[in-house]
Amino acid sequence: MPGMPDILERFAQRFPEDLERRQILELRWPVEFTCPECRSGKLPMVTGRRLLKCRACRRPVRITAGTLF
Repeated sequence: MPGMPDILERFAQRFPEDLERRQILELRWPVEFTCPECRSGKLPMVTGRRLLKCRACRRPVRITAGTLF
């Protein structure tokens, strides 16, 4: 099963100009993604510049939600 580094790499490939967002992802989930809704540890789908989608509950997760940004 791929880990958080794989998600970060896919995000970087899809949005190469978004270094700041990638850094937010790394700070928010340094080891593994955890859905804030269902607490699932399944890796999210990258759906947009600021959105991930939980594979377990299918809810969109903003990478800046619950942060200073």
